[in-house]
Amino acid sequence: MADTGTAAAFAANFEFSDERVRAANRDEAMFLDAAAFDIGRPNAKWHMAFSSGIHLCQGVGLARLEMRVVLEEVPDTIPDYVVDADSIEFRGIQGVHSVKSMPVTFTPVPAAGLFASV
Repeated sequence: MADTGTAAAFAANFEFSDERVRAANRDEAMFLDAAAFDIGRPNAKWHMAFSSGIHLCQGVGLARLEMRVVLEEVPDTIPDYVVDADSIEFRGIQGVHSVKSMPVTFTPVPAAGLFASV
């Protein structure tokens, strides 16, 4: 195949590794105790989960809002929820690591005159 430009030449000689991208968020030189989940760390926004610049994920605002609601509302609304960590299923789609299934148990409580059931 003929080289059609600088980008093609670069791509032909560049070995991309998904492992390097995944490892970037666990760099001990960048994040103190990098393997720990800590959204309160001072440089939490430096992780690569949503990429950056012109490649920034279009859903970043919605994802952050959803996570904020979960972290702020669930503990108050469902105080006895328990995540079955051993049963969490993950999926990888085009290098994106996400949760496919996360079993949770809790005691349903009345809300706004309704009774939640599972």
